[in-house]
This record gives sequence, C-alpha cells and structure tokens, in this order.
Amino acid sequence: MPGTADRRRARPVGRTGGGPTGGCGKVAWLVKPRPGEGPVETGSAGSVAEISGGQLRRLAAGTGLAAQADLAVRVLHEMTTPWNTRAAADLPPSDVSADGSPVEFAAGIGGCDPSVQFAVEPMTADPGPDARARAARAVMARLAHRGWATAERWSAVADLFLCQEATGPHLAMYGAEFSGAGLAGCKVWFYPGCTGGDRAPALVREALGRVRLPGAWAAVVRHARGDFSGCRPILFSLDLSDRPTARTKIYFRHYGVRPDDLSALLADHGFDAGETSAFCRLATGGGTAFSRQPPVTCLSFTAPGGRPDAATLYVPLWVSAPDDATVQRRTHRVLSRLGVSPVLYDRCLAAVARRPLADALGLHNYLALRSGPVRHRVKCYWSPELRHTDPLPRYRTTALPGTAHAGPVPQVPQVPRGLVRERRWSGP
Repeated sequence: MPGTADRRRARPVGRTGGGPTGGCGKVAWLVKPRPGEGPVETGSAGSVAEISGGQLRRLAAGTGLAAQADLAVRVLHEMTTPWNTRAAADLPPSDVSADGSPVEFAAGIGGCDPSVQFAVEPMTADPGPDARARAARAVMARLAHRGWATAERWSAVADLFLCQEATGPHLAMYGAEFSGAGLAGCKVWFYPGCTGGDRAPALVREALGRVRLPGAWAAVVRHARGDFSGCRPILFSLDLSDRPTARTKIYFRHYGVRPDDLSALLADHGFDAGETSAFCRLATGGGTAFSRQPPVTCLSFTAPGGRPDAATLYVPLWVSAPDDATVQRRTHRVLSRLGVSPVLYDRCLAAVARRPLADALGLHNYLALRSGPVRHRVKCYWSPELRHTDPLPRYRTTALPGTAHAGPVPQVPQVPRGLVRERRWSGP
C-alpha cells in the first residue's frame, strides 16, 4: 500500500550537472517494483510547468532547435494555463500519456528536418465534460488571440465534439510543432466517441463534410474494411491554419490485429509489407504486444478529392518490455533496419528522461512510421512521467491467441500510487 515501499530495494537516483541536461536537484528514492506490482512510487517535486517546461527546453536543444526553446515553452505555457502551476497529482488523469500525464512530447527521428512537438489536454479540477469543454474553448481563444492559430476550421466542427450531449471524460487535446523556422503550426484533436463509441463514425462523417472533405469518408470506410467495431475512429484532428496545406487527420485504434494484418492494411497507402511487419516486431520484441494494447493508424487529408495524402502507424511501447532500457535497444534495432542513425533519438530520450532507463517502464508512448514522399519517416513519442512509472495497458482488447477479431474492453483506470520527482540524470 502507499507509504510501505520496500526500502531494501530502493536506491537514490541522481542527475547531476555536467550531463547533456545540466542542472542539479534533490535526490529521490526510486523503488524497482516486483513482478506484478503496480506503478513505481517516486514522490513529486515541481509543477506541471516546471517539469515539462524543462523537458521541452532540453528536447529543443537535443534536436538542434535551442533557438526555438523560448517560443516553444511560451506556447506550452499558454496551452496549459491556468492549471500548469499545479502538480499533476492534483489533476484528474489525462488521456495524453499512458501514465495519465496531461503532456506528451515527440520528435521526428528519421527525416530531412528536425522537429519537436508536444500535445496537452486542457485540464480542470472538475473532470466533468462541461468543465472540460469550457477549458478546450478557452485554449482555442488564447491561441487565436496570440496569433498562433486560426479558429475557422475549429469553429466548423467544435459544436459536434464540445457539446451538451458529451459524456466522455476526454473531449479535446491541443498541440504545437516547431522546426528551425519557428512555430510550424498548432493543432487540435477531438474525440469522436465523446457521445458514445457507436456514434463515432457518424460524427467523423459529419465533421469531414463541415471541413469540405466529404469525399474522405469513402477512404475512412475502406480503411476500416467496413467494420468500425474492430477499427474504431478515436480522434479527429485539424491543423489550426487557413493555409491550403492544412491537414485533417482521422486516427483509428485496431483491435485483434497482428503485424501482418497491419502490413496488408497499410500496403494500400504505400507501406512496404515486409518493412511494416518488421517494424512492428522489432519495436515490440515480437509483435505480441497488440493483444495487450491495440496499435493506432492515422489517415491524413488535404485535397478535397478524398484520397489520403499519407498514412501513419503508431506502435505502443509501454506494455511489451520490462523497462525503458529494453525499449531503447529495440528502437535502435528498428532504426538500424531503416538506415536511420540513433544519435538524435538518444539525445531526445536523454532530454526527456528524469531517471535511469533500466529502473522502470513508461517513458516511451509510441513509435510511429509514416508513408509519403520521404521514406522511413520515424517519430517517437514520450511521456514526461508527471504521475507515475510502469503504466498499465489502456483500451485493452479481448483478443486471445488464434482469434481473428476482438472488441474493446473498458479502459483500465490509471490510479497512481505516487508521483515522479525531478530526478537529475546525465543520459541513457
């Protein structure tokens, strides 16, 4: 129970000055759990703004974007106002990261130009949908006021997802991406299941029509193979821009699938079937993780004709390894097969991590592979671990070995037994 950690197995963890992240801080006790135990209980020091702001600065420096760090932190602060002065433990669990942290970081690993992005969920002390909808609307208003985003496309669909009929605990997320030129853009993700999972496809179809992409619905149906019970639309995303290149994205969670199933599905979008299967198996240590945590795919649209411009595969990483050091080694194998240097990935991981990788699991959320004109475009997604380590699977499947199809079971509540301290550390 809380407060009764086995001190015989505890040891101090320190990140001292001189490493790539610099600085110093209080030493915290990190307890390695026994098999079957829950999240690691590690205490807390610092607000959401203090911890995530420091991680974002280090991540920008690690990707060669230090000149954009101040702007990135300002945008993060604006998106997380007013709740960013509180500790994550004082807020309801979020859907952004696997441990319930309301922030997620990402960086492009394989591509021409470095980029850093983050996502946040507008939080309130009241977890009810009415309060969450007000918070989501307030973020959009602030971004537009600052000139960082335009609200026209958001306004076209917001009433579908931030509505009185919404019953889900999560309604919207916001994000921003930065490149060497500065703020590349802001985006929003809405939850089509906000009024019930069965109504999600209809909400997606209506939203596509409102953003002048009615022809994209046929591609959505084809991607789901006409079966929205096993391939569920879970997010509807918009670039908050009035540029002709502004994207609309639909995200799907796939239940009861194997790597070969994903390979066949994504072959329609320019993925090499063999590379897709290898990507899944190397990233998860064999591909069996999908029976515990369903993978995600995404279709991106810009042209009114309805044909996807690109597709992306997201492989979950927090359910199939004993610790993040193992995930790091697996990611190195993925990058090696794709001909991508691991140096940038390692720098980014060191920037986000606040503990030794071998001590727990939960830093890595997803590893993504995208199709398109640039081959082997890889992006990694990390949790700031603002709540706890070793998160449980979420949105699990009912799939058993040998079954061809499965449906979702309720999400496992993420109830942390403790919070993660700022633990200074010099690298992976």
